[in-house]
Formats: sequence, C-alpha cells, structure tokens
Amino acid sequence: MKLRPVPIAEPKLSPIGEAVEQQPTALIIPFESAHAPTKKKPSRYKEVSHPKCRPLKRVTDTISQYDFWLLRYLDPLTAKPNCHVLDRCDALDEFDAIVRARKLLLDLAEGRSPKAASMTLAIFFDRVALPRAQQEKSKRYCLDLAGRFNSYVRADLGNCALAKLHARQMRQLAEDYLSGVRVGARRGRIGRGTVNQVIALLKTLCRMAVDEGYLVDNPAKALRLLKLDNCRHVVYSDDEIAAILPALRAVNVRLALLFTLLLATGARIGELLSSRLNDLDLVGRTLLLRKTKSGRPMVMPLSDQACAACVELLGMTRPGNAHLFPASRGEGHMAPPRKAFQRVLADLGISDRTFHDARRVAISVAAHAPGVGVLAASRMANHATTRITETRYVVTADASVRLAVSAIAQRLPLHLGLRAPLSLMPSLRSVVVRTSIRFITAG
Repeated sequence: MKLRPVPIAEPKLSPIGEAVEQQPTALIIPFESAHAPTKKKPSRYKEVSHPKCRPLKRVTDTISQYDFWLLRYLDPLTAKPNCHVLDRCDALDEFDAIVRARKLLLDLAEGRSPKAASMTLAIFFDRVALPRAQQEKSKRYCLDLAGRFNSYVRADLGNCALAKLHARQMRQLAEDYLSGVRVGARRGRIGRGTVNQVIALLKTLCRMAVDEGYLVDNPAKALRLLKLDNCRHVVYSDDEIAAILPALRAVNVRLALLFTLLLATGARIGELLSSRLNDLDLVGRTLLLRKTKSGRPMVMPLSDQACAACVELLGMTRPGNAHLFPASRGEGHMAPPRKAFQRVLADLGISDRTFHDARRVAISVAAHAPGVGVLAASRMANHATTRITETRYVVTADASVRLAVSAIAQRLPLHLGLRAPLSLMPSLRSVVVRTSIRFITAG
C-alpha cells in the first residue's frame, strides 16, 4: 500500500524570528443571535389529559374548533408510542369515553392493540398464532403449520392487513393452486388434499383472530373444503405377503424385519423408525411409540411374531446409536427404504403397493377378527375417531359382501325367496302429469 505524504503547516514567525502560537479561527456570532431561542411553530391541536384516566386526552382543533377524544398508548405490536381516536366529543360523552378507554387499556394489557386490524397476516401468524400453537400443540404440528404457511400463504397474503382480508382473496388463492397458476415451493403443482390444508389453515387463522379480539367478523367462514375421493382400498393379499417376505430377507434383513413389524402392529413406518431401544419391553411385550401422527404417545402390544422380529433387531444394533432401526452413520434412525422396497416388488411383478398398505392390512384383519370390532381396531391404529378407521382403513373383501347378501336372503325368505317378482303386464297406460314427468301405472 502506498503512503501519501501529508503536508505539514509551517509555523508563523515573528519579526524577530520567534515562533508565534497560532490560535484557531472562530466564527464570531452576535450574542443576540447565538442565544436566541428557536421559535416553534404553534400546534394546531391542544390536548388536556382527563383526571380520571390519564392516557385519555381531550383534544381541541384550533382551526375547525371541534373537540375529540384521543387515547395515547404504547403499542404492544411495535413497542412504539401510538394513538387512537375514539370519537368527537359531541358524539361521545365523557362517561362513555372513559369506559371505552379503559376497555382498550385492558386489551393493551393483554397484548391486543387498537390498531390490530391493520396488522398484516404474516405478523399475526409470527407473533400470535405460532406462539399460541407452540404452547398448546406438539412440536411436529408447529413445524407443519409454519412450513405450510411459509410455502403457500406468506408470499401471497402475508402482507395483507387483517381488516382487508376477504374470502374472495383466499378462494382465489385456492383456485390458483388447484389450477396450476400458482405452484408450490417444492413439488410444483399441488393436489386437492394440499389445497384443503391451505384452506383449513386460513380458516384456523381467521377464527383465532376473532377469538383473540383482532377481528370482529370471520372473513373465512364462507370458505368450504374441496370434496376429495382419495380413499385407497388396496391391501396385500396372502400370496403377495408370502412372496415378499423371503425376497426382502434375501436383499436386506433389516428391511424384511421392518415390513414384518408393519404387518404385525399396524403402526406407521415413521413411528417404528423413530423408536429407540429403551422403548422396547420384551418382558411386558410392548413397544412405546413416542412420535405419532396425533402427537399422543402410544404403548403398542406385541405379538409373538413382532417380539421375534424385535429380538432379531436387537442383534443388529450399532454402537453409539440408540434407535431400533439405526442409520448407517450418525446417531439418527434409518430413512424409509422405499427405493429398495419398490425394486423388490418390481422383481416380483407386484405394482401399486406402498409401506402404508401394510398398515391397512393389519387394521382390516383386526376389524374383521371375531370379538375385536372397529373400536378396538381404531384404538390399535391410534385414530382420533372410528370414522377414519371405517372409511379409510377397513377393507371388506368381496366374499364378505356375498356372505352378507346370503345372510339377508336366509333371514327374510318370505319376502325375498317366495314372492314372485312383479312383471309388467301388457296392458299399460301412461298418465302424463307434466311434460317432464311420466307415471306408469298398471291398467
């Protein structure tokens, strides 16, 4: 780096050659102008605090000559001083002004601002909705909630004020995602089920804003969820299970044991993979599932086949890893081996099968077992209601349906077996009631 020389001022010399001390030059300002006070512009408004409520001010407009009530406060949203106009003094008397001011002060003490309606949806989610969910819900629920809002709502409706949020905007957002005009952050075009999750999120946020006092009316009450037909009724047959288990064991023993536990317990694959060694109780024949979809831990009873698979897994543990299905490296659990599983199925000529279909097999077998029923199968599946178990997991075979029809025929022989079917006689006449409706009666 090159250094630039700095010029040094030479000292002044007196006539006899002595150096004279230099005095800094100063700007000479007259005394009157230097100390004269700055004239402030007269304020248009004059305010007086109310003696019974100090934050309440009676403000007078010196130009229009009308008075109004004003509340000064510290905004809990921005932590800055702010004000809120209540009404004109001729429209709001002193008593009502004090009542309204004290009500607003109580809301401020609880963290609600009079300017809450102007709060954006993103600020409301970050400061109110997400902290409340973190207090009441599980960590996984909060992560899903934040991810859904950040991926599908924040960019389009995050800067919209709560007071200006309308059902038309939310419905248009759902239609854009459904038609493909807007795409998701990770998967591109999203399906109807994900669109329903976005609609449910918006309805939840608006309902929470009404409950917390930020909104008076719910703008999302007119939104309706889309009708879905995504119930999957695919299960593994006995022949497929008999062929899959030996093929999996020949490729990967741990994968075969995982599929065995899925069939034997009906648990989700994520619940089994996240299980730890200390969650297994071979004496009590139970497995504690800590991380479930519902957020409620569950103690799963183990059958003989499940206990045998767990004993075999104990001989395959890795030092330093406490999971029942340890990863090849690190301290976490193994990832779902979907690619290896699909390769085995492809070699066997089996298509359109997933890990979750094994859960459907277990729940269906349990529901149709003698003395079990849907309620016990729903408890085993850790479902919130039996409706989910009945509509999405219990698969009834065609033979059972034929057996049900035969049971009806045996129970009602007089009506179904002995009476001859009604045949239409040749002499028929039509009676026209309207141009679009015709009744056919026997003549």
